[in-house]
Amino acid sequence: MRRREGVRRLHLRELLKKLDQNLNIKIIYEIKSQKEIQMKIKFKRTELASSIAPLMATAVNRSTVPAVEGILIEAREPDTCIFTTYDLEKGIRTRVEAQVEEEGFNVVNAQKFFQTLQVLDGDEIEMIIDEKLGVIITDGKSKFRMNALRGEDFPAVPSLKSQMGFF
Repeated sequence: MRRREGVRRLHLRELLKKLDQNLNIKIIYEIKSQKEIQMKIKFKRTELASSIAPLMATAVNRSTVPAVEGILIEAREPDTCIFTTYDLEKGIRTRVEAQVEEEGFNVVNAQKFFQTLQVLDGDEIEMIIDEKLGVIITDGKSKFRMNALRGEDFPAVPSLKSQMGFF
């Protein structure tokens, strides 16, 4: 299979050279490899890991609603990112300081995200979610990929307000 792809690429290059030589024009082609970024955030690893650990108490491993298995990540404020987990009975919301370069909100699988954070060893973590909901988490040395869900799929967390200070 790879050999055929190489042959096809070679034929395309030869064809473009012939066209360029015969027609005396320059043909420029570009393959767009970078997808449009939907959300981009940078975190300090120690702060992120300490904030995600309590959220795992309400993260569900198996559910008929895939969004319940995840963490809702809301990057709407300039220097703050809000993480929420909710198992349809109880929920936890926490804030983490972050450099938000592209605002957005998406859901990532809680277990995969937490396990990925435990493996990373860099000081700064960058998280990018593209238009096709592909997540790339890097720490400078390592790069991990996973999928995300749209933030709209996450169930609504009830807002409880009292003098003691709930959500």
